[in-house]
Amino acid sequence: MRHIGNQNQTCARLARAAAALLLPALPLGANTLIENSPFIPADFSASHASKTAPAGTRQTQATATLAFQGIYTLDGETYINIFNLKSHRAYWVRMNDPSAIFRVVRYNADTSTITLNTNGSLEDMPLRKTSGTPMPVILTPPTANKNPAVKPIPTNRRPVVRRRVIPPRRVAPKPR
Repeated sequence: MRHIGNQNQTCARLARAAAALLLPALPLGANTLIENSPFIPADFSASHASKTAPAGTRQTQATATLAFQGIYTLDGETYINIFNLKSHRAYWVRMNDPSAIFRVVRYNADTSTITLNTNGSLEDMPLRKTSGTPMPVILTPPTANKNPAVKPIPTNRRPVVRRRVIPPRRVAPKPR
């Protein structure tokens, strides 16, 4: 996770440096800058903001049933944990993998959100917050089952003693 954050910080510094050099020299509109920027991903569209729901609006079906639970990077590959709230199953999917169950387009380390591509529309999904409370500890042992499936062995029976039989050693015949 630290590796991704360092990349984002480096990209942000490069973007600021490029903007400081280009803005005074080129009187360009905002749309032209976005279209010609080498720092914007190839799948970004100007209507991205209108397709994603801002915070506080109603959830779509995908974000109501899915939750973004974690992220890790291994050997340069970024994996995202998507949890299905209805089936109670979690899936680790690679970033930008078209064959994955869920297609994760982007990860923003600053806001801890991912952009999920669902049926052609892009949806932002924040990292699921933890409750901060520990799980309860059960201090009492579970109660005994009233109707056990296996009959208990009566205690008045004597255990069977198993004895090992040691055969006598064979004596080799004397040579004649």
